[in-house]
Amino acid sequence: MNERWGSCTWKENRIRISHRLALAPGYVINSVLFHELAHLLVHDHGPEFSQLLKRDPNLSAAESFLEGFEYGSTHGQFVRELLPQERNVS
Repeated sequence: MNERWGSCTWKENRIRISHRLALAPGYVINSVLFHELAHLLVHDHGPEFSQLLKRDPNLSAAESFLEGFEYGSTHGQFVRELLPQERNVS
């Protein structure tokens, strides 16, 4: 899975988590699992689903981590090219 962090096939009660999260902090993986588990109860992203997600105490921090991760993954090379090169001053 390169496009999503996780997926839930609720008809089969199957949850998959992206390999991209292998080195993510535990709270991030837990939040992704929480999100996918919520889909076992509510299949869409409507208001009832949003109410379930509010029970995740790390939701905001996990979303911030994932946004930064995604940004770094897509813009990392560009940002490195903009940064000044390190210089060894003797």
